[in-house]
Amino acid sequence: MDGRRGWFVVFGGFVALAITSGVAFFVMPVLLLSIEKDTGWTFEQVSNGLAVWGLSAAVFSPLCGMLIDKLGARRMMMFGIVLGAVVAFFIARAESLWQFYALLVVAAVGSMSCTYIPVAAVVARWFLKHRAIATGVAMLGTFTGGTLFPLLTSWLLQDYSWRETYTIFSFVLAAGALPTLLFVRDPSPEEESAYLASLGSSDHTANDLTLGQALRGRSFWGLSLGDGLTGLVFAVINIHLVYYLTIDLGNETTAASVFSAFNFLTAVGTILFGVLGDRFSLRSVLVSCYFVPALALPLLIVGGAPAAFTFAVLAGLPAGGRNGLFPTALVFCFGEMHLGAIYGLSNTFFMIGNAAGPALSARIFESTGNTRAVYATCLVILVVSAGLVALIQRRPARVG
Repeated sequence: MDGRRGWFVVFGGFVALAITSGVAFFVMPVLLLSIEKDTGWTFEQVSNGLAVWGLSAAVFSPLCGMLIDKLGARRMMMFGIVLGAVVAFFIARAESLWQFYALLVVAAVGSMSCTYIPVAAVVARWFLKHRAIATGVAMLGTFTGGTLFPLLTSWLLQDYSWRETYTIFSFVLAAGALPTLLFVRDPSPEEESAYLASLGSSDHTANDLTLGQALRGRSFWGLSLGDGLTGLVFAVINIHLVYYLTIDLGNETTAASVFSAFNFLTAVGTILFGVLGDRFSLRSVLVSCYFVPALALPLLIVGGAPAAFTFAVLAGLPAGGRNGLFPTALVFCFGEMHLGAIYGLSNTFFMIGNAAGPALSARIFESTGNTRAVYATCLVILVVSAGLVALIQRRPARVG
């Protein structure tokens, strides 16, 4: 632990996340227009499928988390990868809208079983001293998948239909992600005991909180509600920022460049803030990940390309930090023994925020005709989010 074997687990988690999150999160948005043209369904009907997926993920996330604690991360990831591959194969053959929606519900179960929750849970068990940076490196797989798979999808669509493309990805998921599980495993009791003995420490999980105990404390609700609100804001950024900046700047290429810079710096921030989280107060560093983007939003209200690129820097770096530090903060507050169940339930709030954000953003913009009203709303939400996250505290020395 905290050594070579642990970093092999991080490597396996990174590659697994790049593939599983790439297929689960980043392929379907690129296929929307092709699906609309091929099936005759409206854009709204196809887009609603993503909302169905998101809400299903919110519903099933707690169950998947509890099963991760009970069965282990490797078994759940194997289940999720196989289920995801099979469902992707059949989604490519959906002939009616109800079939499309029903299969996306099942796909959500597979996604929650094999992406960031089990990876965060297994990495946490391998690291004590360098948990934040190790988690950050593993979570970087999501950004790698988000970079590669949209490009790969666009490339495949040049020669194949969306159905053929999604079928290809069903095989990519199975053939690419399953071998990574050779690296992903929980430490054995002997490995944990030997490592703790080398530190002169006793059982570091003796004071870990159960899900029920976590629910009775302020840390769970501060983290979950704060992260859910932040999920709302970052969903707005991911889906609507290019649209809004195109209106503000009058240039779609510049708007897309700002968004690309934001995404690149998010990946950098995952590593940077992981290092900071290991070296300084985890609580303070985590709160900054929620508060600094709020300080950056006035730059969008001021307007102009230089301000927009500065926003990408100031908001992108801490946004990436949140992705690596949030699972570490859960261990800080509750311990690792029941991390899957606690993370699974907490993730429900994040998924709801992701689903609600674009709808709220569109409602504000349509009612005001003003992008600045959207930015101001996001600023207020992030300030509230940072205040909620600041409520966290380290798990008590003794649990009654």
